[in-house]
Amino acid sequence: MPYLLCHEFVCHAFQGAKRASDDPFAEGWMDRVALNLHDFWADELFPSAPQLAREEAHFLSALVRTSFDGLEDPHPVTRAARTLGWMAADLVEQFFKPFEHGFGEPSLFTQLSIQMNLEVTGVDHRGLFVAEVMRTRRDPKLRLLLNSRLREVAEGVGDVNGVLNFFAD
Repeated sequence: MPYLLCHEFVCHAFQGAKRASDDPFAEGWMDRVALNLHDFWADELFPSAPQLAREEAHFLSALVRTSFDGLEDPHPVTRAARTLGWMAADLVEQFFKPFEHGFGEPSLFTQLSIQMNLEVTGVDHRGLFVAEVMRTRRDPKLRLLLNSRLREVAEGVGDVNGVLNFFAD
């Protein structure tokens, strides 16, 4: 239950775009952020069993991304969107790992993602952003553009709009 509340609050309470269950950014990318924050807060929230809370949250998060045979519409679409957003977020989160300085605050990835979620962009733009992040896996020029924008954020000179629109250059 705490993870579900964390998901709803982190993913949707301050979401800039209209809510759509097939939004890969809100349902996948930001779910990864919600899970990271749940893990970050688990020692405080569940002092008697923080690891159990983390394990159960990870299980539930994975479950809502899993596509089972016989799922009725719209679940196959929403689960695919969640998975796509989750995988794109992983690429960006991995980029920021060398820039992390400690355990006292949420990660750079988490901070940037929360800022991006606040931006008032349409669901279509958020979907395009996620798709373009995924495309960086096979397009080195696009990967260079994204990495450049992410490095600027890590160095404190870039902004959220530069990342959200990295593919427009």
